[in-house]
Amino acid sequence: MKNTVRLAFIAASVLLIAFYSSNASSQLKIYPGSPSRGVQVLSDQGCLSCHSVSGRGGATAPDLSHMPAHANSPEQLATAMWNHAPVMWSTASATKRPDMTGADSADMFAYLYSALYFAPTGSPERGKAAFESRRCADCHATTTSVDKAGPAMSQWAPLDDPITFAERMWNHSSGMIKAGAHKKPWPVLSGQDVSDLIAYIRSVPEVQMRDHAFRLGTPEKGRAVFEHSCETCHSFGNAHGKKIDLLDRRAPATVVGYVAAMWNHAPAMHTKGGSVARLQPGEMSDLIAFLFSQSYFFERGDVQRGRKVFEAKNCVGCHENRRKEVGAPDLTQSFEEYSPITMTAAVFRHGPTMLQAMQQNGQTWPRFDGSEMTDLIAYLNSRVIKRVATGR
Repeated sequence: MKNTVRLAFIAASVLLIAFYSSNASSQLKIYPGSPSRGVQVLSDQGCLSCHSVSGRGGATAPDLSHMPAHANSPEQLATAMWNHAPVMWSTASATKRPDMTGADSADMFAYLYSALYFAPTGSPERGKAAFESRRCADCHATTTSVDKAGPAMSQWAPLDDPITFAERMWNHSSGMIKAGAHKKPWPVLSGQDVSDLIAYIRSVPEVQMRDHAFRLGTPEKGRAVFEHSCETCHSFGNAHGKKIDLLDRRAPATVVGYVAAMWNHAPAMHTKGGSVARLQPGEMSDLIAFLFSQSYFFERGDVQRGRKVFEAKNCVGCHENRRKEVGAPDLTQSFEEYSPITMTAAVFRHGPTMLQAMQQNGQTWPRFDGSEMTDLIAYLNSRVIKRVATGR
C-alpha cells in the first residue's frame, strides 16, 4: 500500500487487522477503518432513514455528527447501540435492518469517532486568553514586525492539521527547555486549552490557515516511533524494569488531550532522561495512531466483574447451558478479539434472531450500564481459545 496521506482514523483506506501478543488473547484484532467509508456504511445500512449526518438524512433520530454525552468512549457507544437495537428494529422495516460485517462496523466506528476524537472545537476568545495567561505572548508576537524571542505566529502556517500542530508543539518544548524555560513555571495546558489555542491561532489574520484536515497515520509505523522514542520509559502491559505501564492510565479522550498530555510531560521527561525526543515530520501522526489503538480504543476491563455480567444478563443460558438447543454460537471459538467493533457487528447481524428467540422464551433483552460492556469484553477475551500463533 502506498503511504498516501489522507483523512483516516486509524487505517486510511483498508480495514487494519494486526497482531499484538501483549493482549489477553492472540486473536486477530480489528481496528477502526475509514471515516469516509463509514459515512457510506450509514447510508447503505439504512441508518440515515432515521438518523442524519450533518443535516443529511432522517429527522426522527439524533444527528450522528454529534456524539451523545452518554457515549463518549467506544465501549459506551457499543453499549448505547446494543441497548437501542430492539427499538431500532421495531421501527425499521425488515428490508432496512442493518446487517453489518466486522469491516462495516469498523468503518462506522471510524466515522463516529473521527467526529469526536479529532475535531478541535474551541473558542478564539478563550484561546487568546490562554495564549496570554500562559505567557506564550511573552515570546511570540502575531507578526514578524514585532521583535520577540520566539517565532511569530505568522510563521507557524500552515497548521491546518491539528496533528502537525501537536508535532510542532512537542518539538518546540525541547527548544523552550534548552532556553531555560523549564526553570520557570511550565505553562500547563488542558485539552480544552489546546482546542482554544488552535481556534485562536486560526482566527489571526496574519496566519491565514486553511480549513483543518486530519491526516492520521498507521499504528504499525507509530509502534516503531514508540519503540524508538518512548519505550525506554513507557510500555503497554507489564514489562521488565521500572517502566510506566500506559494501560494502567486512562488515555486522553481526544487528540488535543494527547497534545496537552505530551506538552505537560516534557519537563519531567527532560529531568529524567536529559532530553526530549525530537519527532521527525509525520511521526506524531503515526505515534498518536498507535497510542490511540492501544490504550484508548481497547479499554481494559475487569475479568471477574465481566464473568458476573455474563451470568447476570443470562448470556450463560444460551451460550453455555442451551447452546446446541437454541443454536447460539460458542463464544470461546472466535478468531477475532472481542472489542466494541465486534460486539456492534454481532448485535446488528445476529441481534434480530437473538431477540426473537428471547421473546419466545419470555426473556427480556439484556441492557448494559456503566462499565458492564467493557468488563464483559474482558471476560470473553479471557476465555477465547487462542487461534493465532504469536511470533517471536
